[in-house]
Amino acid sequence: MLSYETWLFLHEQVIDNICKLILKLLDHERVKPKVLIVTGGFSNCPYIVPRLEKLFSERKDPLKVYRPHNAHESVVRGSVLWAINQKKLSFLRAFSTLGLSVDWTWNPWDPHDDHKVSSFESSTGFLRKRCFDTIIRRDDKYEDGKEYDDVYVLPRQQTSVEFGLYKSEHKDGIQYCDDKSKCQLLKKFVIFFEKPLSKQVDFQITFILKHDRVRLLYKHPDTGNFDFAIVKFEGECVEDVVKIGKEFENEELKEDA
Repeated sequence: MLSYETWLFLHEQVIDNICKLILKLLDHERVKPKVLIVTGGFSNCPYIVPRLEKLFSERKDPLKVYRPHNAHESVVRGSVLWAINQKKLSFLRAFSTLGLSVDWTWNPWDPHDDHKVSSFESSTGFLRKRCFDTIIRRDDKYEDGKEYDDVYVLPRQQTSVEFGLYKSEHKDGIQYCDDKSKCQLLKKFVIFFEKPLSKQVDFQITFILKHDRVRLLYKHPDTGNFDFAIVKFEGECVEDVVKIGKEFENEELKEDA
């Protein structure tokens, strides 16, 4: 059993070695990257990215640092894609590669919340995890009609869930959608529930990817029924927020009449 001081010492050693290796690579004249993607289990360490950003800020051409949400999955897929010459990536990518995001909210004052994660930033040793700006990336070419299923945990007393649908600005090259200044928003969605959730529930949603649109199929927590919404890639105003819920369905019926 390691003591806390020993754990910190080992962390410091690993971070120091990582920084030395990266600086050594960057000093090689044939290595001229524009971004650095931190992957692997150790990338979840809260100190690694700030340390790298500080190092890069002192260089003439600082790099941008990205840390994927799912660090383990990105090790294999991301390393293969980035290892290939960028010019050869175009055939792997669809015209509109998507990044799908779900916004989470923080409510640390809720005493009934049992969905927690450990954190050094909290005096209690825990932060209550609320869905905030989580990006799910789809960076490979998809077949027409390809489906992805996801389940998001919604805490009790939640009255709505908000998420955005993004795509890369360019069809060639990798574009990570956690840097929203370099992504194109397709549409924002807000799904409202008729009553605040009495307990924590799983919000099920299926993304059906088509070449010119995306279909969202979701199970509404209020009714238990499956509803859907459609987003086209072009020709729609992205400034409009799509509001989904019974009260808004009635408004749409009045407008259609």
